[in-house]
Amino acid sequence: MGAYQNLKKRVYRVIGPAQKGDKLSALFDYLLCALVLLSCTAVIIELFPIDNALRSGLEVFEYVTVGLFILEYLLRLWTCEYLYPEREN
Repeated sequence: MGAYQNLKKRVYRVIGPAQKGDKLSALFDYLLCALVLLSCTAVIIELFPIDNALRSGLEVFEYVTVGLFILEYLLRLWTCEYLYPEREN
């Protein structure tokens, strides 16, 4: 297995459910949960009348968050062959 496949498999292990002892994968899971909660909180805060500076900051946060979620999704697509190995052609 080449370096490319090793990297791909490691990325799959990190973004998938954390295996026992895999601290990087566990950290990824916790950070992803935190990002979801913060994103939801930002959307809720925007429902109330707030200062324009705070609103602008929350909009930037939303764009960054959406970008990170897109990156995560693309990584899941890139590594999907390891999720369902029996579907290999």
